[in-house]
Order: sequence, then structure tokens, then C-alpha cells
Amino acid sequence: MNKIFQFLLDKRQIYFFFKHRKNFLFESIDEKNIKDEEISIYLTVDFEYDYGSAGEKKDLQIENFIKNSDKIFGNKKATFFVQGCLVDKYKDQLKKWQNSGHEIGLHGFDHELWGNTQWFINDAYKSEFERKILLEKSLTEFKKAGLNHPVSFRAPNLVMDDISYDLLNKFKFKFDSSASVFSGPVLPYSFADIKIAPVSSDPKPKIKWKSFLPFISYDMFHLKFICESSKEDFWQSIKRVFNYQKENGIKYHLIIFMHSWEFGDPSINNASLKYCSSKNWELLNEKLDFLNSKFKLNYKTINEFSA
Repeated sequence: MNKIFQFLLDKRQIYFFFKHRKNFLFESIDEKNIKDEEISIYLTVDFEYDYGSAGEKKDLQIENFIKNSDKIFGNKKATFFVQGCLVDKYKDQLKKWQNSGHEIGLHGFDHELWGNTQWFINDAYKSEFERKILLEKSLTEFKKAGLNHPVSFRAPNLVMDDISYDLLNKFKFKFDSSASVFSGPVLPYSFADIKIAPVSSDPKPKIKWKSFLPFISYDMFHLKFICESSKEDFWQSIKRVFNYQKENGIKYHLIIFMHSWEFGDPSINNASLKYCSSKNWELLNEKLDFLNSKFKLNYKTINEFSA
């Protein structure tokens, strides 16, 4: 019953149209206003079980991801948000990335829930005590592996609440990239001593259909959108993001969101995963090269975030 109420109260439901109505008129920024600007790019990867909460707690795609990772991350800084339970198994690669200037952040311990239950996932609620234990276990794994104490966090499924933010603050985390942008873009903000760096999303919504129902949807800058969008659609979205940032006094930046399993052919039968492919290395590179032709790009890690 709780999930039914959550579904009905989801702000993406079409009967919440009034909340989004002004955003449908959102325009792109004039290209000449951003031509000579330096753009901070934050490449972020959730280094996790294959297919996250929809998977079977397997990590068959990770070796392939590591093998090909230099195609993007050989010369571009990135933040890898790693599940605590995977640290020991992949500690050699994680230390290699860390020593190369990449950041190793935390992505929970076992891809569990770090906020309230949600209608679209089956993960069970975790108490404050349970989350504290999971943080302690994760930090122990980082220390045993010879990794730096993580200062950046991203919750699985981008689900967080104040209980988790309080815990992050106590455990000396300084940055979080979990703010939900499913219902529209979120401006950077702070919670106590933690800087919140939301994934970038197009401020102009679209009407999409799910299970024969209309839904208000915002294009998040995740790998699926980047690889499937045309160059023109991608460019218009970029300009709307920068217009939104300019109107709110935010420095131009893009936070791009990926998963380690998106760069290989799917191993489970799920229509929503058809975009997953080894071709995504090339498609992502093409979009980054396109951005490089428009701006001076400065690749940063989340622990360098400043807006």
C-alpha cells in the first residue's frame, strides 16, 4: 500500500503539471555568451554490481570495464563511486586509479537503500544504526586496501535522506552527489559541512509514457541519454543547462553519471538495458570531443567541486 501512495505522489505524475509548467518554456542560452568559457566536467562512475538494484549481485561486467577504461579515463579525471563490498576484490585497480589522479568515492556497501523506500525499487529500508555499521564496514575496507579515506559519496539509486547526510557528516565526508534530479534539476547546496553536487539534468521536461501512463520526465546527463541523443539534441540540452546555471549564479559545469556495467552487452533480459554496449566507449568519446570543440574543458573530480 505504501508503494501505491508513493507512486501516486511522485512529482512526475501528469497531474503535477502545474509544478513543471514554467519549465516547458525554458530556452537555451545564446551560444555567444558561453563560447569562451571554461567548463568544469565531472565524469562519475558508479562502480557496482551489474545492473544495480535490478541485478543479481554479480560483477561480471567489471573486468571488461577495467580492461577498456583507459579509452576514456586514461587522460580524463574521474570519480569512481565504489561499493564497499567490492573494494578488496578490485583494490589493485582502485589504487592504480587513485595514484593516477582519479578519486575513489563510496557508493554504499552492498547497493542498499540510504533513504526512504521507493515505489520503483524493492530495496528494504535501513535504520540509522544499520547505515552506521555499513559506513564503518566500508571505511574499514578502504583502509585495508590502502586507499584514501573517501570524502565523496553517492547513494545507490540517488536516494538519500537527512539521516544519511547526518551520518556522512559525522564520518567526515565532504561531498555528496546523490540529490535526486528525477523531478527536475537541483541546484548545488550544502548540508552541514557537506557540499551537494547534483547530477546535471536538462531543465526543460518532456512528456513520456510508462505503463500506458503519461509521465513528466527530465533528461539526466547519464550515459543512456548521452549515447542515444543526437548531437543537436545534446547541444540544445547543454545550452539549457548552462542557461539555468547562469540564471541562478552557478558556475558552468556538467556532472555526468555512468555505471560500470553500461559498457558491455547486457547479460540479463531487460528491454531497458538495450543501450548497454561496448560501443558506448566510442559514443561517449564522440560527445566529449564535441564539447571540446565548443569549450575549454577542465576535467575534475567531485572532491574538487565548486559552484
